[in-house]
Amino acid sequence: MLNKFYVLLLGLVFLSPQYIFAESGSTEIVEVVIARDVFNLEPEGAFEPSGFCGRSEGREHMIPVVHSKIDTKVCLWSKVKSPVARTLRHTWYKAGMGWEKMAEVFLEVQKSNAFRTWSCKKIVPDVHNGKWMVVIDAASDPETALCKVDLEIKE
Repeated sequence: MLNKFYVLLLGLVFLSPQYIFAESGSTEIVEVVIARDVFNLEPEGAFEPSGFCGRSEGREHMIPVVHSKIDTKVCLWSKVKSPVARTLRHTWYKAGMGWEKMAEVFLEVQKSNAFRTWSCKKIVPDVHNGKWMVVIDAASDPETALCKVDLEIKE
């Protein structure tokens, strides 16, 4: 009788929504947008195309293009699903002789299915023109990228 009780109890624990969410894995980047600004937690003035997580090889036509003579900053907005509160990091890199780290922003994320966060980079015409990459990772695990977003800044 006692064994049946434990089996039932374990079954309820394993099927509870909290357990499923907690065990569903690590933090996930659900959506990203490259935009001119963020207002009321939403991207404003999204570039077309607006960006994506992943490798850009073969999808170069989907890389957002920012015009440095028109726009003075660029923001990476992201929607995050996380089973726990944690610190994420947006690291902004510019291509040159390899990838040069241009900025590093630490962002606190709460436990949520749809937490929104962002970082922005000021654009200086001519200085910042070129290919860029923003890597999102957990500050506690910088070796494992959650998302990589490519963009290009042109005149």
